[in-house]
Amino acid sequence: MTALAHLSYSERFKEDGVVCLRDVLAPSEVEGLRAVADAQIEAHLTALKGLNLDAFARDLWEPAGRGESFGTPDFDLAALRRAIRADPEARPLREAEDAAKDGLFLYDTGFWRHESAVRSIALDSRLPELLADILDTSRLHFWDAEAFIKLAHTAQRTAFHQDLSYMQAKGQKCASVWIPLDVADSANGTMQYVRGSNRWNRLFAPNALVAQTPLPASGLPKLPDIEGNMADFDIISFDVKPGDVIIHEGRTVHGSGGNNSHRPRRAFSLQYCGDDVRYHKRAGRFFSSRMTHSLLPGDALFAKDYPVVWPRPWPQLLLADLYAGAEPKALEGTQSPA
Repeated sequence: MTALAHLSYSERFKEDGVVCLRDVLAPSEVEGLRAVADAQIEAHLTALKGLNLDAFARDLWEPAGRGESFGTPDFDLAALRRAIRADPEARPLREAEDAAKDGLFLYDTGFWRHESAVRSIALDSRLPELLADILDTSRLHFWDAEAFIKLAHTAQRTAFHQDLSYMQAKGQKCASVWIPLDVADSANGTMQYVRGSNRWNRLFAPNALVAQTPLPASGLPKLPDIEGNMADFDIISFDVKPGDVIIHEGRTVHGSGGNNSHRPRRAFSLQYCGDDVRYHKRAGRFFSSRMTHSLLPGDALFAKDYPVVWPRPWPQLLLADLYAGAEPKALEGTQSPA
């Protein structure tokens, strides 16, 4: 048995940048999240809500392309398409080119405000206390929720990236919680992490998720070509089931494979920030989330958009009820793809 086997969850998190916790969420909590994910899939199929990154990627590599048919006002796909096509090193990141053409890699963000099941997990479940302990923080803010749904036979990988580089935040106590809503393994695209990359003390440019191309104007260096040199990196993954969660630090480099199976891989990601995190205007973005705050660079995250979820003022308080119907109208900010 190695020395690492004796580490606590918080020690392993600091060492590896990622930790997997088993049976954290109850079956009823998972079912509530599944209902939201299935509604998102239906909404996309009927009203093109959210963003199908698989369709965007396939269109991207066609010589003519079909134009800007995959986005909403929250996604600047025209600029992203131009940047990737101008990148001489850009290439498709797909597991199998013969996969079905109707694959769905659905990305969505900001939906916690109008989905009570998501708010309940993000704000009132066991997660805030677990995160506060792992991050060793005196207070914990919730940042945002994201959906990452890969239906069966979706070949598109998720490019390796760091969550913090997409966030309008600066600090070390940032973490994402990846919540599988289906059994996730190497066949259907479970998460892959570069162990210890949180200790590289480097922040790399956010990329387009479907390619390694840095987002325009980010000003940060490009990540190494991890997909092309997997054996050169200490990459770990976890086979997980519904109820388990994977928690990784904001600087931990991670991505995921395509879904080559007959099974779906539905998952949500929740982001949290600790007491050292400050608001930061980060250049280079195309994912926008609706915000109402007027925070300035360097401000602590005391705003309605970033609820303090730990400690609670009193044990019985349900924050999810306080945020029911709190849908902002202004567009500002950016979130992290996982």
